[in-house]
Amino acid sequence: MNSAAEFANHPYSAFLADVEKPARYAGGEWGETRKPWDSVSARICLAFPDVYDVGMSHLGTRILYDRLNREPDILCERAFAPWFDMEEQLRTRHLPLVSLENARPLRDFHVVGISLQHELVFSNVLTLLDLGGIPLRSSERSEADPLVLGGGSVATHPEPVAPFFDALVVGDGERKAVEVVRRWTQDTRAGLPRRQRLERLAALGGVYVPSLYECRPEQHGRLVVDMAMSPAAPLPVRRAFVENLDDFPFPERFPTGGPEAVFERFSVEIARGCMQGCRFCQAGMIFRPERERDPAAVVDCITRSLGASGQDEVSITSLSPADYSCIGPLVRTVSDRTHDDHVTLAVSSLRAYGLDDATLQDIGRVRSSNLTFAPEAGTQRMRDVINKNITDDQIVDTVERVLARGWDRVKLYFMIGLPTETTEDVIGIVQTASRAKSAGKRGRTKGRSPKVNVSVSTFVPKPHTPFQWVAMDGLETVFDKQHTLRDAARDHRVDLKAHEPHGSVLEGVLSRGDRRLADVIETAWRHGARFDAWDGHVKWDVWMRAMQQAGVTVDEYLAALPVGAPLPWSHIDVGLDPKFLVREYERAMQARTTLPCGRPAPRKSLPAVDDAARDDRKLVCFQCGAQCDLDAIGQRRANARSRAQQLAEESSARRARPRDAAPQPPRVRFRFEKLGRATLLGHLDLVREVPRILRRAGLALWYSQGFHPKPVMTFGPALGLGIPSFDEYVDIKTDGPIDLARCLEPINAACPDGLRFLSAAALDAHEPAVVNRIVGAHMLFAFDRQAVDEAGGTTWLDEQIAHVMAQPRIDVVRSAKEQTRSVDVRPFVAAIQPGDHADGAWLERAGIGGTWAPVKVSTVISPAGTIRAQELAALLCADRPIAYRAMRLSMIFAPDGQS
Repeated sequence: MNSAAEFANHPYSAFLADVEKPARYAGGEWGETRKPWDSVSARICLAFPDVYDVGMSHLGTRILYDRLNREPDILCERAFAPWFDMEEQLRTRHLPLVSLENARPLRDFHVVGISLQHELVFSNVLTLLDLGGIPLRSSERSEADPLVLGGGSVATHPEPVAPFFDALVVGDGERKAVEVVRRWTQDTRAGLPRRQRLERLAALGGVYVPSLYECRPEQHGRLVVDMAMSPAAPLPVRRAFVENLDDFPFPERFPTGGPEAVFERFSVEIARGCMQGCRFCQAGMIFRPERERDPAAVVDCITRSLGASGQDEVSITSLSPADYSCIGPLVRTVSDRTHDDHVTLAVSSLRAYGLDDATLQDIGRVRSSNLTFAPEAGTQRMRDVINKNITDDQIVDTVERVLARGWDRVKLYFMIGLPTETTEDVIGIVQTASRAKSAGKRGRTKGRSPKVNVSVSTFVPKPHTPFQWVAMDGLETVFDKQHTLRDAARDHRVDLKAHEPHGSVLEGVLSRGDRRLADVIETAWRHGARFDAWDGHVKWDVWMRAMQQAGVTVDEYLAALPVGAPLPWSHIDVGLDPKFLVREYERAMQARTTLPCGRPAPRKSLPAVDDAARDDRKLVCFQCGAQCDLDAIGQRRANARSRAQQLAEESSARRARPRDAAPQPPRVRFRFEKLGRATLLGHLDLVREVPRILRRAGLALWYSQGFHPKPVMTFGPALGLGIPSFDEYVDIKTDGPIDLARCLEPINAACPDGLRFLSAAALDAHEPAVVNRIVGAHMLFAFDRQAVDEAGGTTWLDEQIAHVMAQPRIDVVRSAKEQTRSVDVRPFVAAIQPGDHADGAWLERAGIGGTWAPVKVSTVISPAGTIRAQELAALLCADRPIAYRAMRLSMIFAPDGQS
């Protein structure tokens, strides 16, 4: 069975083209792992509680997908929360949510794993379960239902959603994932009761099974976990921990090429954890101590992944990349190795003083994206409260250095609502940004003025941080502070964006909540709560009614908590000594800073990071409870610096060798077909995917000039979503000659499902671009035979064809960007005639089954436009609701010498 015919059997194939970004739900990307369903003993679906575009950028999903699929007895697939239109389609059609790889409902898997990266995905969790055919609550599930397994950072404080999960992995998921999946499936096959299977999971360690624990109300009014109801259930539940990240190599291959992801690039985790000690940062607390990947392994991973994926952007990421002990040599090596391939290099979440001039220069050499810094607070006093070890001078100096090196834009992140904040601290955000903007102008001696954009979010006090006890600002207070910010920004001419606060306040409620909020979450979901993390999608009234119905209030969950009292997350041990958090809270209230852990004590107030990294002095330890082996940490960093420096020297030597000047770039015209899943890729998706295909096949592409060079390509006319085509074209320029006779095999081996390249032809320098040579297309329309017979059969269809062709003018109404206009499409219809039995071969190749009445159409494509498939179908059907399929059979080229 060809891939188009296989996709025709997909439960969504009949309507996917009607929803927004249909490729979100089809799978078939390059790099996916699709195992035969019956070839394994354990099946898990990683169901991400947000849309494909967000989930495909999530590193945790990439790590687990690779880790689980490496095991020959385990099958791991993906599913994502459907957008509103797709959810409506599924409910209207009574269809389940299915996985991307084998299109199986979630209920068919042994385990459904859901990553909880933040609290505003809670409502989407229920959508996944409900559409997946799984009862919402653990207590309602039968012996045959899948294990609903949670993970991610919110697993350290999961009580509001605890009733919806059978178990949650606390800590590093790759340490426990295979063990948990195997234990559950083995015990299921052995016929153990569900309760006993859950107890055996809890006994593994690092796994929290909420149903095995009782809660009681504490004096502050919230429910806390009181006792375990099974001897197998530990109390507290201690996190799973990966001591050496190199024991779990970062995945080099991951599905690539669906609709554009939020971060459309290869991201590699260079370290986990952060020892800076920012008191607001939960990740910096729960992932302690900091662990680094070997720099040689990172470079090898990047090199192989870029070759395997065809991506042209790589991101070096961690909580604080500037703290990576050999960040300078690593960036230099990656920059050297990717420079000639026009690969963008990004470094995420930089501290403003984190990189020296040489490292900034290396980043800028490789078509760099914009840089973002996070001062977090606008005054020095406030930064001391939150332990953000950075000064005003360092912020201003770094912005000046960055913008002097060619960047056009710097983004600064701040928060309002921090503990002890005053109006002066709020206005200080704008003042700091204004000083940074002035410094940027000083750094840019010529060219256009640089941009310094400011983004301001609302602080949420998170569990397991020194600020877990403080009160959070309510809506009215946040609105007042945002008003103050906007006035100040207007006075200082600062570009400022303040995040909509309803989501932040809801996040504050859910992050510090207890099990009573499960009823609130379910009620809000049943009344339409979805995608609460998306701007403008928080249904505040729905949430407030749900809270009122449950007898709880926003204020009680935003209120301060007594220091030392049991909390709704106290039963989860993330490796921190509670006394450390108390000490840091007390120092914060006195605006006293604490030096970063695991670093040498500075000779001066704040030395450059690289100086500290090379220092052999004793490392600072504040007894946070992470039980760091400082001697081992110091030795590992020294070894890593030595390896990274050697890599950088080798790469620099390679870069020093002169490169031959490129000749006039050859031009090649590729012809390809787009069937099955590939028809769901939009034109812009195709524009991004074709260069990746060619790079995966080893072709060197020719790039445009300028600060953001791009592959030089010209595509033929775009085609509507869901329409197969047997005749598509793209002209490209290559950086050197290619073997036209042998290039198709490696190119097709690098194609995602549904794309196939058919020919390659050399073009001379004077050949017009393909889009200027094409003047029309031969199309095949297939109308539902039964509906046509009911309307009058072939006689009626012939009359419709004659009627359309007899019209001197045909006006259709088109809408774009909330505007409508009338267009005469008659000049775009060259010929229409009934099809014949031979057309069945085209339908079969396109994977279209059933009984159809074919109609052949020749359309005109000109600079003025063309007729759309749905417009022509409506004309031929006289607006009757007759199902149809359309496909492009071939392009019509202008005669030689004409264009």
